[in-house]
Amino acid sequence: MNTLFLFFFYCIVYTIEHVHRHTNANNGPASTALAALSAYSATSDIKYSVGISSAARTAGSGSIYIQVSYGPSYAWVGIGIGRQMDGSSMFVVYTDGTGNVTVSPRNGIGHSEPSYDSAARVTLLGGSKADAQGVVANFRYEVAVGELGLESTSAPWIAGWIKGSALNTTNLQTTLRQHDATRTFSLDMKTADVGNLTNPFLATALAANSTGGSTVVGAGDNGGVTVGQTQSTIESYRKAHGALMGVAWVVLLPLGAIIMRLGFTGWWVHAAVQGLGLAAIIAGFGVGYELSEATDLVCISVLASKHLPPCYVVALRVVE
Repeated sequence: MNTLFLFFFYCIVYTIEHVHRHTNANNGPASTALAALSAYSATSDIKYSVGISSAARTAGSGSIYIQVSYGPSYAWVGIGIGRQMDGSSMFVVYTDGTGNVTVSPRNGIGHSEPSYDSAARVTLLGGSKADAQGVVANFRYEVAVGELGLESTSAPWIAGWIKGSALNTTNLQTTLRQHDATRTFSLDMKTADVGNLTNPFLATALAANSTGGSTVVGAGDNGGVTVGQTQSTIESYRKAHGALMGVAWVVLLPLGAIIMRLGFTGWWVHAAVQGLGLAAIIAGFGVGYELSEATDLVCISVLASKHLPPCYVVALRVVE
């Protein structure tokens, strides 16, 4: 029996270790932050850039500049200041139907749709556009004191998006479908200084700034550090969670019950099968927890015997 329990323990430890190794391998090392615009590429066609004005850095509040660019296959793409959705200051970008974009400032509220923030001071800037090649939103936001660590080398940000048809609306309070995927990442705000530029995303402004001695790197470069999981890792979590829970509840636990009731062999076979099922449930619960952290969704696992799934109850009744 000691050998059996050691085997179950090894299965659990191996699964958890494999998940974390896979996460680290997908995240990979990130490059250093950019000199004037701190940027992050969430996917191959979703990019974010942030710059801080000199006045805001001095005062601790004021104008920060954000660019969100993405391909034409997304319904909306968002970025937010904070470590998680709850309590964050979010900006959701979608097409307005006239070749330009709508930037909707919102307050993150738990796991619900973020609510429109009418008090947020957001100004759409030149260079914004929406066409067949993609969407670009350049905007200025007046950040409050303490809302963002302007001197932080790893300020927390979040991102989310969903693929689908363009929304094509100027309604700042339009209903948003739940995101397909999310990211948490950090940006170096200390070096993301755009000086006194009023629109650091325009090519003319970048050229003028670079002649003054500042090093300016385009917003397409990855200057952020990924803290959360990549989409491939999230998909691996989903598959692993479903496979582990499915095999445990649908195959192993009912099989163990049937073996015991029909008396095919000794009780130790029943114990081994049930133990293996329990190990799969625990491992599936661990993967499910990682999935909930990665996708900002609530994960609930029920392990109490009074909540056994119908298939298990049916198996018990068949052998009675």
